[in-house]
Amino acid sequence: MGRESELILKNSSITSRADREFVENAVEFARGLCDETDITGEGVFPHNLAVGKILAEMGLGPKIIAAGLLHNAIDNCALPAQIEKKFGKDILELVELHHKFRKSVRGRERKAGKMLIAISQNLGFVFVELADTKANLERAERLPEKTKTWFVRAARELYAPLAYRLGIYRMKADLEDLVFKTENPEQYNEIENRIEKGRAELEQGLGAIRAILEKELKKKGIKAELKTRVKHIYGIYDKMQRRGRAFDEIYDVKGMRVITQGVDDCYRVLGVVHGLWKHIPEEFDDYIMKPKENNYQSLHTTVLGPRGNPLEIQIRTGEMDRAAELGLAAHWSYKGEKATKHEKKLGWVKQLLEWQRSSEDALSELINIDFFDNVIFVLTPNGDVIELPQGATPVDFAYAIHTTLGDRCEKAKVGGRLVGLNYALKNGDLVEVITSASQKPKRGWLTFVKTEKAKLKIRQALNLRKSFEPAKKAKKNDAITLPKAAGKIRIGKCCSPLPGDELVGFWTTKRKLSVHRKGCEEAEKLANGNRLFAVDFGAGGGDATIELTAIDRAGLLTDLLSAMSSFGAKVVGATAKTSQTNTTTCRFELRVRDRSELEKITERMRKLQGVKEVKRV
Repeated sequence: MGRESELILKNSSITSRADREFVENAVEFARGLCDETDITGEGVFPHNLAVGKILAEMGLGPKIIAAGLLHNAIDNCALPAQIEKKFGKDILELVELHHKFRKSVRGRERKAGKMLIAISQNLGFVFVELADTKANLERAERLPEKTKTWFVRAARELYAPLAYRLGIYRMKADLEDLVFKTENPEQYNEIENRIEKGRAELEQGLGAIRAILEKELKKKGIKAELKTRVKHIYGIYDKMQRRGRAFDEIYDVKGMRVITQGVDDCYRVLGVVHGLWKHIPEEFDDYIMKPKENNYQSLHTTVLGPRGNPLEIQIRTGEMDRAAELGLAAHWSYKGEKATKHEKKLGWVKQLLEWQRSSEDALSELINIDFFDNVIFVLTPNGDVIELPQGATPVDFAYAIHTTLGDRCEKAKVGGRLVGLNYALKNGDLVEVITSASQKPKRGWLTFVKTEKAKLKIRQALNLRKSFEPAKKAKKNDAITLPKAAGKIRIGKCCSPLPGDELVGFWTTKRKLSVHRKGCEEAEKLANGNRLFAVDFGAGGGDATIELTAIDRAGLLTDLLSAMSSFGAKVVGATAKTSQTNTTTCRFELRVRDRSELEKITERMRKLQGVKEVKRV
């Protein structure tokens, strides 16, 4: 194996001999490209190696790495037939996409629209583009001024935001740092020097904190991996500008990351951290319960360490950590061939369309281009993007949004013009559904709808009345057991009933059984005159929310979490706010077996030091 191949493969997740040989062949092919000097005055091979290395570090498979090594092959004497014969059609497709895209955007054409077209055809393309852009910015001082300006602008306005949208935080940070370093070298160097100057003290302080936290987690029986980190340079600069703060006032310059085995452990670790050090309430964020728009999940808290210095601690599971670093790259199929079912569920194309629509470039550039295979994207009046199969109709569109909208769909408008319910929608159509309370699904709809969801909901609606009739005739004192009505139940979020609660229910207009705790005021309103009858929860557990107020003190959160876990309850969400009067209000979302378990937990909490009130909400 050559030195260059080893340099790439040692940073990859590739283990099989065949895949390693595939990458080695790509390295040798790249070495054999015509040895003309590129835009930096050097040969093309070093740059291609840099692109391949970046893709390997992203954890991508051999085909994507090979595509990076050969991304500019067509511009450097390689024939498409040669590439396809040696590496296959998938690699050739990626190389050709890069060639066509770069030719199209060198002028004043709209980059975002062109980018989206290419991405829609092959997501692997975006990984190659991001790696190529990063590799070019890493040699920015050797690029011609015009070319350097192009890459800086493209990275700032297109690639870094795109990396964020795809959840690839590591790439986003790297691109932002490289742009900042190229445009503002003095400010970049000043912050870098401040970090380096305090690095020894920083590492010593983080080491001490790490030792304390590791010891306490071990004592509590919590398995976790601890990592130290320093915020990327542009992130520090951006925060200084946005908040009008000096370098010393940025709390999260240094930080620690705790990687746990499960979500429940994340909240247990949070309790340990807050028990060891005083936290800054306004610097706490729960992105597990409320993930960011690109599905980023983590707990962020800032505490005052042993010497009173602020320290940000991020707490997440291993899966969350991988997703936070690599985004969609973490879910890309190992061979780099086609998008997996998991990726399609992420709706990444939908996110990109929404981003494209909000950018300066017009969506109209895209809507008349048929570049999706068997898929169309249409818009709601609010600008949301709905993905449908080709040939889908307004009825499919309505059911894709909500079952009730589909059931009551009477008319439809496309671009403000009335169309039939069997109208075949086209890419980019703006669709409006007009409903009627008297409208019901028709058997004839089954002859033209395309989505499985629409077909299923229509059939259910046609057969539902018959299947529900016996249940509607239940005697006044007869109880319906929930497991017998599985799939037809709606648990009231207003009161979150649990096994052991006295329950009531009523049939909704959609023929679902709406279940509430007896005495729930919302149940009476929602029933809208329908009869309430007894319901038996049967076996199983459920979610409940409790709220408490307490005097803030060290170790409070640890004690609260211990009270919950001692009965086997799982924490699925938590918020905490501390007032200026040193009173803390906490809200926990718990998964418990039944009402009895919840009552034991709340009783244990009431006995804790400083707790004033505990109630179920």
